[in-house]
Formats: sequence, structure tokens, C-alpha cells
Amino acid sequence: MIITKEWVIEYLNTKGTKFIIPREATRIEESAFSDIFGYGSERQDEPIEIIFEENSKLEEIEKYAFRMCNISNRVVVPRNVKKIGDMAFFACEQGAILQEGTKIEKRRSIYMCFL
Repeated sequence: MIITKEWVIEYLNTKGTKFIIPREATRIEESAFSDIFGYGSERQDEPIEIIFEENSKLEEIEKYAFRMCNISNRVVVPRNVKKIGDMAFFACEQGAILQEGTKIEKRRSIYMCFL
């Protein structure tokens, strides 16, 4: 399962702004959240929560996925994630942290903002 912009819109319309990413999700595509909640979007000031279900199978967070989103919680990136694209969490208030034991294969100097 891939988290797309369309998935985000459907989830928003049915469940609200507390996004629980299903354990079956393997990838969050480029700009999936930032196109809807990032700077310059209609919902840029709307806070969202990002929570990954336990035993997540997520392997990749593509570039700009959450860039400039008003995320109200500290995101805990699941252990299975191997690739995080450039600026995936750029300018997110709470930032993100890696779950203990996470080994990112792709690293770039500005790929994300961790606190």
C-alpha cells in the first residue's frame, strides 16, 4: 500500500486530521501531505497528527512528504524505514525522531529535520 495525496484527501474527508498510517503502508509518496497541508496550501495553518501503527511495514518516505506541514506531534519514524527523501520533514515544528534500531540507507545533508 502506498500513501498518496489522494489517500490523504480521502482520509481527511472521512476521519479528520489525526492521520494513523496503516501498518500495511510501505511508502509515502512525494509531497503526499505537503501538497495539502504545506506552506501555500489552503490548509497550511491546520494542525495535523501523524501516527504510525505498530509493526509498521513502511520502508520509504519520499522527498517533501511532510515539508512545511503543521504537525502537532513529534513523529516517530518506524524502524523498517530505509529511505527518507530530501526535505521530507523540512520546517516541521515538532520534527521527527527515528525509532531505535532504524538504519537509514539513503542520507543527505538536508533530507529531514530531526530534533
